[in-house]
Amino acid sequence: MNCIWCLSPTSAAEPEEHIVPEGLVGGRPLPLRIYGANPSVRDVRLVLDRGEVCGGCNARNGKLDDAVQGYFGFLKPALNRVGTKSGKPATAARPGMYAERREDGVHVTINATDRTRVSPRGVSIGAAKQKADGVRLLPKERDAEGRAGFRLSQPSPLGRRVSRALHKVAFELVCFQVGAGPLLDPRFNPIRDYVSHGRGERRIAFCTKPDSATVLSPSMIFDDGRAVLRLPLESLGEPPSFGLMPCPLGTVEWVAELRLGVPYYIDVSPGNDLLRRFDPRHGSGYTFLVYDDRHGILNVSGAPES
Repeated sequence: MNCIWCLSPTSAAEPEEHIVPEGLVGGRPLPLRIYGANPSVRDVRLVLDRGEVCGGCNARNGKLDDAVQGYFGFLKPALNRVGTKSGKPATAARPGMYAERREDGVHVTINATDRTRVSPRGVSIGAAKQKADGVRLLPKERDAEGRAGFRLSQPSPLGRRVSRALHKVAFELVCFQVGAGPLLDPRFNPIRDYVSHGRGERRIAFCTKPDSATVLSPSMIFDDGRAVLRLPLESLGEPPSFGLMPCPLGTVEWVAELRLGVPYYIDVSPGNDLLRRFDPRHGSGYTFLVYDDRHGILNVSGAPES
């Protein structure tokens, strides 16, 4: 056996590799759909535990796992419905925000001041200030009845590091389905170089939902500058699930579907040229976009978003 990332020899004693970060979705079995001529869906524990990934690559790629968890911000506890390995509920923190999953939903505390504040459960929340990943309350236009309000703003730019992390998940999903052997072929080196070393440029497709941001009334902001809101369980959307769409040419080339709040489509082909050949299986309530390492966010026509 050889590692699918560095191609070095491995053994069955290598540490277990979680295909999807355990902190993001928990350690429970998750739905895996296989599209194509013989479609199927089954709940599986998405791990590689037969030496497909060496201990060194497991540790190095773990930094990409951290990046993608940070990308989702307060949506992370919405996606992780089972909590941590130690039995604690899923949490997320950014400058200006702390979120925790509880039995009745995800509780989000916002620090709307320029000083550190403490959540109702005693967690210190630093100020967002001018930090790029800070979560803020922004004024919202008055409604038809003249009522003022605020909306929650969580910047989550989909950049190269997050794209590499999603490609890592997709490549390991294919390994889970077909085994490590076919992926050791040198023609997959562009994907290895991209994920492990950040070399090259790739695209991914994803969907966004219409803006449904939670609106806070001024009365929800405490005198000390904190705002606490609850996202009910019924508003958190569908649980995470994953899918693989085989290339029509019958080769070991796939498009991976990662449903993490909204669908992300990752082209697992060496030349990154399959996206134009697949049918995105998202609902009509989504907007379809493409992220490109060189040009940023593109619309469905391939033109940069204005």
